[in-house]
Amino acid sequence: MQASEAIKIIDEAAWRPGVKVSASQSFGYYGVIELEIIFDTYDSDPQFITEDGTYTRRAKIGPQTMLNVSDLDEGQLLFKILEFIAYAQQHEDREFLRVKRGDNWVAPFHPHRNDGERLWARKGRGEALDTEDFVEFLRNLNI
Repeated sequence: MQASEAIKIIDEAAWRPGVKVSASQSFGYYGVIELEIIFDTYDSDPQFITEDGTYTRRAKIGPQTMLNVSDLDEGQLLFKILEFIAYAQQHEDREFLRVKRGDNWVAPFHPHRNDGERLWARKGRGEALDTEDFVEFLRNLNI
């Protein structure tokens, strides 16, 4: 499909509440669109977590990507967008998952930390993560 057709499909689609999808022509690349997903969410910084684990500060995030649509039909386009949304949500879920340890909220699978990436990769390979893995993770945090 042409980029203009993909943009029209996206502009006319309805998404889950709290998700906004927009697309624009990517100049210089034939058949490529720039895709942006805006999520209504909360700030995942642990300073905005209450004692009971509730996040309190509202935020918006907007991951972006480029998508070649030249070989896609409408169903494939929408499927690719849902895949991107699912990936972005999983990324955010890994940031939000916190475990209370003492006075700290720690994020064992945080995608912006080497130890979080390592534990996530092990889980992705189907390796069991036992208590010792998390003890090592916590020990490395020096808390």
